[in-house]
Amino acid sequence: MILVFVIFVSGAQLHTAFYTYQKLGVYGINDLYLNYRFSRYAINLNFEKRTTECGFKSFNCQLDSIIRDFRMTAGERYWYINGPLGTILPIWGFSLSGKEMDFIVGKTKDPTASLPPTFTQNNYTLGFKYTKYLHPGLPWELIFSRKSDASGPIHTNNYLGTNVKIKLLPRVNINTQWATNLSEAGIGNAWTLSADFNGQRYGAGGLFRKVFNNFVTPTNHLSLPGDWLQLNSYFNPRNYLSLNQNFSYCSFADLTGSFGFSINRSPLPELGYGIGFAFKSKIVTQYLHSGFRYKGISISGDYYWSAKENRLGLKITKDFKKLQCWSQLEIKDSKVYQFGSSFFLSPNIKIKTLLGILNQNGFTKTNTGLELTLKFLQSLNLNATYELINYDHKKDHSVAVNLTNTFIFEQMGFSFISGRVFMDLNNNGFFDATDVPMPEMEIFLDGKQSTRTDENGNYRFSFVPRGEHTVGINLGCIPAEMGTQKKGEKINTQLFSRPRVDFALGKLGLIEGIIFYDDNKNSSFDEGEKGLPNVVLGLNGFLTTSDKDGRFRFANLPPGTYVLEIKVLPPETFLASSDLIYIYIKPGQEFKDFYIPVLKKERETEKKFFEEPQILKYPKPSKAMSEKKDQEMRTAEIERLFKTGVEHFVQQRYDEALKIFEQVLRLDPKHKRAQEYKRRTIARLEILKKE
Repeated sequence: MILVFVIFVSGAQLHTAFYTYQKLGVYGINDLYLNYRFSRYAINLNFEKRTTECGFKSFNCQLDSIIRDFRMTAGERYWYINGPLGTILPIWGFSLSGKEMDFIVGKTKDPTASLPPTFTQNNYTLGFKYTKYLHPGLPWELIFSRKSDASGPIHTNNYLGTNVKIKLLPRVNINTQWATNLSEAGIGNAWTLSADFNGQRYGAGGLFRKVFNNFVTPTNHLSLPGDWLQLNSYFNPRNYLSLNQNFSYCSFADLTGSFGFSINRSPLPELGYGIGFAFKSKIVTQYLHSGFRYKGISISGDYYWSAKENRLGLKITKDFKKLQCWSQLEIKDSKVYQFGSSFFLSPNIKIKTLLGILNQNGFTKTNTGLELTLKFLQSLNLNATYELINYDHKKDHSVAVNLTNTFIFEQMGFSFISGRVFMDLNNNGFFDATDVPMPEMEIFLDGKQSTRTDENGNYRFSFVPRGEHTVGINLGCIPAEMGTQKKGEKINTQLFSRPRVDFALGKLGLIEGIIFYDDNKNSSFDEGEKGLPNVVLGLNGFLTTSDKDGRFRFANLPPGTYVLEIKVLPPETFLASSDLIYIYIKPGQEFKDFYIPVLKKERETEKKFFEEPQILKYPKPSKAMSEKKDQEMRTAEIERLFKTGVEHFVQQRYDEALKIFEQVLRLDPKHKRAQEYKRRTIARLEILKKE
């Protein structure tokens, strides 16, 4: 009752609480996870019941701001030691951690799966960690640990390490680590130096590690002395071509080197090849990959072969409206066949089936499974799996149930904002198989929190309070030749919402040209005609001014439709055509030599009045005058029809626009703007057909 009362206190939250059940034959496992937070307090526990055992699998209690900004933890905690040989110690005890200092004391649990955990092999473990920024971008870390074991060749080990990470340039990092220890084996040392450069098109990394005699890790394991060297690099000369190499050496192992490349240019099939060589064993390994996707059908194959083994993998996937079917084959020492399908009844209901066949040395094993995923009320999720296994003329059953639920109590957030940053190669605003994910892009939430995209271009903000939020991208992380139309987006999160905000990047375009006096009124820039300086031009709200030669330029333009307008002209001049100029820019497209003709106003003829009225007789209109009037009406009708086609083009009704432009060209085959817009319309229709 006390726990229930505490949970429903204002401001408390019970999150990621779920129950799992797994059963294979007669053996079953039940897991109960509870993670509770209230104000400065947090309780996390994992209770497990097996067929033969029952008890706590893990437990810890946390209290924030116990001393200034320090946090105290009692119970299980994984303590990470960053050194030449990275180590994670699973310690049960007490710890006090802050921004610069971290203390821990307790016992490491035995490497067994008993319930509850046992601690017979360790007497005690204590550690200290101090972090200081010597300069912005220059962190220094000092680590000390002492571990005393009740058994093993090393009983007591004192470990002292230091780490320095230097950020020379935005994409260049150097990391050096040194550690020394004192144990029954004597004094040991280890040292590591690594550096990396990660660019958009090319990058490289290297690591050198030296382990001296008698070096003992913080887990009290004696390491083999020796040298390690690893070098790797990548180069992307084109968006569709990637090259990579890797070289590694160990003094007590083999010296290996590898080289590979991959080509992924839609709509052609993707292709990848790699070759490696081990110098001591003289074994050559090769790897070949190919994949193809067309109208919902995806085919991918991998083949690996060497003197020791051959391995073949093939997968075929077909997407329907709400159904995805796939089949997979793998041949190694055995043959594995898998067939499956996923059916989405609704956004909250998903059914998945599986059939697997394993054939090895005449022995056959089959797996038939069914998985059901349900989502209720945006917070309750159920995942149930049943599998029938046939092997050696015997049958067995496997059942798994996973139930998750989340409770938020007043002003606590349990929304998740996620998305992807990618290079939108086909400019459709959606991530497709042909698009390229953008890693290491910085995303902001309300200008306060920030995160970076992973290798697949994905990012995520967890436990976001409900209300209005702004998600934006750091334009400084985007390469200079790229841009985005959406710098940020405002969203409104509810209690358990999962909004998604994607950022599509594209190569930037260019519009430049000349605005000139059209002296001969032929709408073409001819020799001898002069440009107009100080003309103000507008492009979707951006303004620029022509230079002394009449040249203007709009650079760094994301893909899309733009309207070019003349805002201010010199006195006594006017445009040859008053129509707005619509320009559609594809990713990286450049419109150069864009000419805009301007005419000079002609002076009005002075009227002369006679003192005595005269009677003038007007001749009847000649046949030539009548034909001229008809031609003017015909030209006006063609221009009206052309404007209608442009409106359809801007509204992306490309089929209707194409028909109108063809009609204009039948009436006036020399209509240059209709010819240009017809070409752009046909290009857009071809892109949509490929998608």
